[in-house]
Amino acid sequence: MRRTSVRLLLGLLPILAVAGCKSEGVIIGGTDGPRYTSLVSLSPSTTELVGRFGNWRLLKGRTAACDFPTFIEPVPVVAQTKPEFEKIAGIAPDLVLYDESLYNEADVERIKGLGAKEVFVITAQTVDEFVQQLYQFGALVGGETNVSKYADDIMAAVENAKADRRPGTPKVAILMGGPGSYYISGTGGFLNDVINICGGQLVGPEGKEFQPANVESLIALDPDLIMVAGGAAYEAMVATPSDQPPPKWDKRTNDGSEARAILADPQLQSIKAVKTGAVAAVASDVLLRRGARLNDLIKATAATIVAVER
Repeated sequence: MRRTSVRLLLGLLPILAVAGCKSEGVIIGGTDGPRYTSLVSLSPSTTELVGRFGNWRLLKGRTAACDFPTFIEPVPVVAQTKPEFEKIAGIAPDLVLYDESLYNEADVERIKGLGAKEVFVITAQTVDEFVQQLYQFGALVGGETNVSKYADDIMAAVENAKADRRPGTPKVAILMGGPGSYYISGTGGFLNDVINICGGQLVGPEGKEFQPANVESLIALDPDLIMVAGGAAYEAMVATPSDQPPPKWDKRTNDGSEARAILADPQLQSIKAVKTGAVAAVASDVLLRRGARLNDLIKATAATIVAVER
């Protein structure tokens, strides 16, 4: 088996990231159809959506973690780890958007109580659900045409990934952190569907969240491929051999250091993915957000899985 260590460099594309609960998504209050003129986004993924498919000038508040696209930087920050509810109430937005994964029940109740005409919540756990909620988002912000084009791009990436599958189903683990403090993705969330589409089998604990993973559990899973979340998105997402420099260097470019740390961890040397070099570093804000670069994530994931000889 040839060595297949891969670095994934992810692209500085426009913004998006909305997903929905079940195929319809979740809307709290209001009715379908109206378009709003004062928006607050309480998650990076929804800020991406507004930046790419809506009129970002209507965005009156964002989180401190919202970093894409870069032109939203002038938008006031109204949430750090938690929303700053007094600031948001002072804005009196028509529409509040957020990703359900970021907030607990108490936070959600306070968000509902802000008095917005509508609250849009990302909850999708599959690519199909995500696409359905994209259309809802487009109707809310008047971005139907842009959303439709992006949905087409996502579905084209899905069809191409399915067409390019090879025989066999390699086991894929998605990790964060580093030696001594690894976290592994649960198999019950959105990333599970992405991996399945691309011909892999996501391995890990039950549930949707990342959970602590000790060395013994990782060895027992023995994945064929490890995708590790680290670095930031900059260049267009491409897969390149780990011994080659990125096409263009930038301080925000995912440099693969997290992947190299896994490859060098002496405790993981018996794992198949480590032995064969099949460790891919993926920019965190693309891998972990249901956002504007989902089509690119699917393309790169499919190419990486195909590259793993089995």
